[in-house]
Amino acid sequence: MDDKQLKMLENAKIAITNENWGTASDLLETLYQETPDEEVNKLLVQSLYEDEQYQTALTYALEFETQYLSDSTTVELIIAVFLATNQFIRARVFANSVEFAHRVKLIAQITRAEEQAELDLTETIATNAKHFYHLGDATFAEQKQRFENAYQLPLNEYVKGAAFLLRDAYTSILIRSSIVQILQQLQLDQDLKMLWIDDQEHEFNAVKVTPLDENPIYLNVNQLFRDLMGDDDPVLLNGLLQEFKLQMVFSYPFIEKVVVDYQVWAEISIKKIKNQEISEVAPEIESMLVWQKTLSDLAEQLFRNMG
Repeated sequence: MDDKQLKMLENAKIAITNENWGTASDLLETLYQETPDEEVNKLLVQSLYEDEQYQTALTYALEFETQYLSDSTTVELIIAVFLATNQFIRARVFANSVEFAHRVKLIAQITRAEEQAELDLTETIATNAKHFYHLGDATFAEQKQRFENAYQLPLNEYVKGAAFLLRDAYTSILIRSSIVQILQQLQLDQDLKMLWIDDQEHEFNAVKVTPLDENPIYLNVNQLFRDLMGDDDPVLLNGLLQEFKLQMVFSYPFIEKVVVDYQVWAEISIKKIKNQEISEVAPEIESMLVWQKTLSDLAEQLFRNMG
């Protein structure tokens, strides 16, 4: 920060000390546009929350969400923002990243807020739940919006809707996969069924599912791409990594059914993106080529729907 910005930060901190929340948030919002760093973000969110500008506070908090895990004060601040905007599912997902003793307290707080909302916001919750359950009836853009709105459902309503949508052929596979990821982050210990990319239902328990970014197959293939491609063509490598991530989002949570040999998958993916001939057609290669074609078709369908 330059001298002018440091002075602005100092004045904002004085305003916070004096509980002049409107003044503080105005100064910090201006400063944040110039220097969007973590300290300014947290002070801005605090000021906006205290000034009852909850929706704006949420928007900024989400930009540095993981950094709010750094201490108990910022954990409680972001949970307060989530609850003030009825973001019960976001609050629960965040609370699951906190150490156990604090998590128990936060989950109790969130549960009380959900129970109060069910009394105060009965019609709003019912409308949101209905839109969530019938998400598959909408266009892809509307499905995304309804998926986002469902963060405002209490846990029991969210899980009921999620269980239905996971088996709904009209719900985008991208949305179904995203719901699985949310249920995993919620650590939901419940057996569920999902209509998967082979058009068959498969059972899973979200608490036993590995997060995508921690999945060994996903990590191994990414590393192989980097090792085999090196620094020769960073643009091609980036395209390969992005394509693979989308493929694995489609395949989640049953990645191992698709990538049966991560080394072979990486090699044939590189050959395909370089337009090189794949001469060997061993059964496992043939199987993975079929899966790659399926995933490519799903990607094309998704991009058409987005267009």
